[in-house]
Formats: sequence, C-alpha cells, structure tokens
Amino acid sequence: MDREEEFLEGKYRVGEALGHGGAGVVYEGLDIRTGRKVAIKVMHLSPATDRKALARFHREARAAVQARSPHVVDVFATGELRNGDPYIIMELLEGEDLRVRIERTGRMSPLEIAHIAVQTLEGLARVHGAGVLHRDLKPANLFLARAADGSERVKILDFGVCKIWGEPGEGTGLGGLLGTLPYMAPELIEHGPKKLDARADLYALGVILYRAVSGALPYKAKNFVELRIQMREGRPPLLSEVSPGVDGGFARLVDKAMEWEASGRFASASAFQAALVGWMGTVSRVDSLLGEFLSDVPPRTPVC
Repeated sequence: MDREEEFLEGKYRVGEALGHGGAGVVYEGLDIRTGRKVAIKVMHLSPATDRKALARFHREARAAVQARSPHVVDVFATGELRNGDPYIIMELLEGEDLRVRIERTGRMSPLEIAHIAVQTLEGLARVHGAGVLHRDLKPANLFLARAADGSERVKILDFGVCKIWGEPGEGTGLGGLLGTLPYMAPELIEHGPKKLDARADLYALGVILYRAVSGALPYKAKNFVELRIQMREGRPPLLSEVSPGVDGGFARLVDKAMEWEASGRFASASAFQAALVGWMGTVSRVDSLLGEFLSDVPPRTPVC
C-alpha cells in the first residue's frame, strides 16, 4: 500500500498486514478518533481479476451494512485506493471461528452448540429481514468473538457469495453455484440458485449442528457430482443414528433443519431459534430438577 495512503477516510491509520490471500490482503488498522482497532480488507486488482469476484467484494460490504446486527461483522466504510483497489474497513475481532473451535475441542455437546446456534439465528433473522441470503454458512464463517469480560458473541462473516434480493445474480443455472459443498441445500444441488430462499441458510446451519455434535458430515462427497449422486441416493443417517447418545429432542430439531424439501424445514430463522430456545429451557429445567433431587438424596453409607 502506498505510504501516502497511511490514513484512509482521513481517520483510519493502516498498520501491519494480518494475512494474505490470493486476491488481496487484510491489514490491522486504528481509528485515530476512538482508538478502536479495525480490519482493513484490500482486494488487489489485476488484468486477470474476475469481474464477478470484484462484484462479490462490493456485495459483501453492502450486505453487511444492510444486515447490521450485533451478530453480523460490522462494516464501517468502503472505498478505493489511489490505484483503484477497493477496500472494506470492518471491526477487528478477537477469538476464533467455529471451525477452529471444533478442530481444537472435538465434538461439542448439544447445549454448547445450541448457544452458538441461537445467536447465529438472531443474526440470520436480521440478515434475511434485510433481504439478504448468506449462501455460505459454515463453521469458518461463524466467528466466536471474545469480549473483554470473557464472554463470547457469534459474528456471521463473509457475505461474498450472498444474494441480495432485487439485485441481479450471477446466473440461475448450475453454472452459478456458489458456496461450500457439504453445506449446500438439496434444492441448490438439484435446481441451481433460482430456487433458493432463506431456508437454504437454515439447512446449512443444521449441517453445522450435525457436524459439531457427531464429528461427521452428512455427505462425504469430494465434488459437486458426487454430492448430487449421494443426495439422489437417499438422505444421510439421522443425527440420532450417528450419535446414539444425543438428546432426542435436539436431534429432531437438527433433522427438521436438514429436511430434503425446504417446505419441511423451519419456516424462518426466528422459528428455528424459538424451537432451540424451547429445547434449551427443557434441558435446563431437567438439570435443575435433577440437581434438587440429588441434593435431597442422603449420602450412602460406605460398605466396609
């Protein structure tokens, strides 16, 4: 980055590079007015730059702004460098994404992942209400941001392949497929993007819950063709089949989120969230009653 561009928007100081990718780089920045650290994502343009990739970069910023929520990564500004390279200035998050969490800790308990899912659905309700379909929900795009008091807040990341209703898409046929294979809804695999609605995101979240609790993905396809064949051969094992000890109520919620037909899934993010909260409340009441029962049980006399 040009030294003359040490400050962006007149208030963001550009710092060290945090990471490099095939299309650009992310820098740490500082809002000199507030002292808040930010992330500055720059896309490097070149003669080989795909126009669709550039459109996705701009769409990412618009979608995050439209769907502003405590559970969506916050975008503060967008612009272009002197050489025309576009940039996005967003909040700098501390913590780890769900993919790293799962790899680090192994399988998660239903209650642990449910807490994460409830926050995710709060964000999704706002995203969908703003006319945005994420289209690439996966563990790596759910960031567990750590606050100063040690608490965690889920932040939905990466709206680069999202669909904003009312804007032209990138194709309606199978050639317009975008997303990550294991989390793609059946209607996307069968009919392409034109059939998608918000329930495709709910399917992806169902797969995330399935993966977190069972340690496995519902389909083990290496490419689109394999995934399409496996889906046509039949539905994957139920969560209760791959994790026999999982709570039945939780397993049924995951199965519903992953129904083959979109009409069989939850009607909205809010409906899915309400069902999860209801299940969590039941589990908490059972734990509370069990605790009271155990406290009333007299200690056993040891047998010598």
